[in-house]
Amino acid sequence: MQQRKPNKQQRAAFLAALAEGLSAGGAAKAAGGERRCFLQLRESDAAFAAAWNEAVEAGIDELEDAVLRRARDGFERPVFYQGRQVGVQRCYADSLAVLLLKARRPERYRDRVDLSGGLALRHEEALDLLD
Repeated sequence: MQQRKPNKQQRAAFLAALAEGLSAGGAAKAAGGERRCFLQLRESDAAFAAAWNEAVEAGIDELEDAVLRRARDGFERPVFYQGRQVGVQRCYADSLAVLLLKARRPERYRDRVDLSGGLALRHEEALDLLD
């Protein structure tokens, strides 16, 4: 069965969904089309491919902003007691903040692994402390 090429409205909806941070599959579903059709269109249409790339970048910016808001400003999580909501708790997304810092400043926040053998010495020192 041959798949239909996305129409103009589906293309616009697909690009808008990518710009909101959806994946290609999620954007295709939101646009009422099939991922494979949009991938084929990207291969055959340079203008659509460029628009796709721009939309993905905009979507990444949206996601970074959302991560930053959750890390900095927090979010409310409902608190329940005996099946009833009795309040809310402000929570912060520390792990998201760490990921964002690693992505934006990898030279400063990257994970550092010592493969020179120093780890074995530290392990032996730790074992000595247990004695």
